[in-house]
Amino acid sequence: MRSAWIVGAVILAAASLLAADTYYATVDGIRWEYTVKSVGGDACVRSFSPHQKSVVIPSELDGHAVTQISTYLVQNDTTVEAIGIPATVRYLTYNNGNNPFMGGKALKAFRVDPGNPYFTSDNGLLYSKDKTVLYAVPGALVSVSLPSCLKRINDQAFQEGAIKGVELPAGLVEIGDSAFSMCRGITTMKIPGSVKKIGTSAFSWCVWM
Repeated sequence: MRSAWIVGAVILAAASLLAADTYYATVDGIRWEYTVKSVGGDACVRSFSPHQKSVVIPSELDGHAVTQISTYLVQNDTTVEAIGIPATVRYLTYNNGNNPFMGGKALKAFRVDPGNPYFTSDNGLLYSKDKTVLYAVPGALVSVSLPSCLKRINDQAFQEGAIKGVELPAGLVEIGDSAFSMCRGITTMKIPGSVKKIGTSAFSWCVWM
């Protein structure tokens, strides 16, 4: 299991590989803003417009494979309900500690291409391929069911979400920084005895807990 966490850390540490130049490409009527990595020439999506209820991130833009999703992709969005993630994506950017999908107020589901070797989706949630790490929970969900194999809830996984109830599975080992921050719908939570680490501000601004 430890090796899966190391892989996760590598997945989240790719921001330094990005070049500064910004490019634009239109795919199926959606205009994507992206940058290109100085090594390898892969693309990182940063924003898109117009917003639609269901959005599929393209696997390539102008010939550049899309391997990374940047921060604030759906910040304060009230339209996007589902995001499709292609098989090419392997990195999530956590600039300033912010979940790339945080602030998507209408978001109900992630849909990961089954061919993606790094991520998967289950009941709309975004996990590592083996489901030992939970990366992101759609902001509009009020309740979720977590798998028994889950070991880590990643930084900001639930942050700013509408979640009201969640049962943490026995066997969970770590709750990341700000994992439940600003989840104002949560009133109670039982922490399993298996948890060894709770990150900074994991429950900050959970004002009704």
